[in-house]
Amino acid sequence: MSKSTLVRWHSRATLLLATLFVVGQFSFAGPGTDDQLWPKGLSQLKVMTYNLRNFNYLYRIPKKELGNLDPKVYPTKPEREIKWEGAILREEMPDILVLQEVMDKPGAPESGKDFLETFNQEELNSAYQIFLIGGNDARGINVAIMIKKGLPFADYRYISNKDMKWKDSANGQKVIPMFSRDLPILEMRLRKADSTPALIVLGSHYKSQRDRKNDPNSKIYRHAQYDATKTIVNGLKGKYGDNVNLLLMADFNEELTGHAEAAIEEVAEDVFDVAATTVPVNERITEVSIAPGGIPHQSMLDDIKISGKISKNVISASIIRYKGKGGQVLPLPQRWNEINQLPSDHFPVEAIIDFSNAIQK
Repeated sequence: MSKSTLVRWHSRATLLLATLFVVGQFSFAGPGTDDQLWPKGLSQLKVMTYNLRNFNYLYRIPKKELGNLDPKVYPTKPEREIKWEGAILREEMPDILVLQEVMDKPGAPESGKDFLETFNQEELNSAYQIFLIGGNDARGINVAIMIKKGLPFADYRYISNKDMKWKDSANGQKVIPMFSRDLPILEMRLRKADSTPALIVLGSHYKSQRDRKNDPNSKIYRHAQYDATKTIVNGLKGKYGDNVNLLLMADFNEELTGHAEAAIEEVAEDVFDVAATTVPVNERITEVSIAPGGIPHQSMLDDIKISGKISKNVISASIIRYKGKGGQVLPLPQRWNEINQLPSDHFPVEAIIDFSNAIQK
């Protein structure tokens, strides 16, 4: 989000869930032209969501500058994990990438974007344009959207929902941020003058399952975030039409069943359910944690939801497994030390979409 690409800034007030909040919107120029149509030779988009687990470059910062940090709150990500994640992304090179747990340097808001710029330059050959506004997390854990440079979009409009408020029903209707991090939205247009985006990308990292006061596993808070997401998506569909192409790429921090599943899948389908080539249900594992007693718990927390014309054009949906030095796929971890040896306790989720026919006019 360099000054050279910032076209304009404005804020607007939006009424949602009976709460008045301010949405910040930035616009950026893309490489396309005003008469751009999707090139026939570029028919597919590869998209990915990936929780990088405490992504930072704190190891490069002198300890005297950081002070006495609690490593449980501000863990320093080892260089080998950064390199490993970089190697995964270089191999896959998704066109659109949503990242969770991009950390700020303590006491330096917005520095997570600086860490990501370093990562982009050193590991990804500066292949991406980065969209990130610091969110609400007390530890500075942010959600970023990265777009591969050179895609034929003429206009990007980035919208943050960090200032949306919620009356905490578990704690006396106290007003707090609706999203514990953010729900950033990136509208992507082929022509700057297009009223309807060719694609809308939403990214998020929903509330963790840590207990809150009067809210075991933060279930009330997290489900309110799902409901707010549904309202926001319905608002986008109301503005641009039910067939607008939309992706919701997130760490949902819960296996979506019951009310949670209904809230999200009322507005978007699961890519694994609509893809021509997919992953069997029993193998849809995107995160492994160790429960009390040392028992591994395997979950599908990370996912991509899809809506619009492109929902009929999903070629494949997959989960990227980690590989050893010899290129062999590593088994899912069974012990804490095995999880800790991986670059993240989450696995990247990826989909390939035939995009050309979905947006030709």
